[in-house]
Amino acid sequence: MRGALSDRAPSAARFLGRAKRLRVVADLDSIGLSAEVELSVETEAQAREAAEAAGLVAKAAAEQGGIAARVTRGLRIEAVGTRVVARLALPPET
Repeated sequence: MRGALSDRAPSAARFLGRAKRLRVVADLDSIGLSAEVELSVETEAQAREAAEAAGLVAKAAAEQGGIAARVTRGLRIEAVGTRVVARLALPPET
């Protein structure tokens, strides 16, 4: 799978290759989907840069409209120390 990512998105593959830890938690129930993705990196500066880059990608997706815009409305991305944390909350009708 890593090879596929490096072919499709080499920058993302390089970044994820430097990550120290990746944690994903998701919960789907009658009130919708909630998920949290946490990526640990070496430095706070790397975390800030990654959060900013992810935010730009989310903004570009939102501008495309459709399901991407609806999903990004429930998305929050931030740097917390040396971690990049993305939280997603989607109601059932999304």
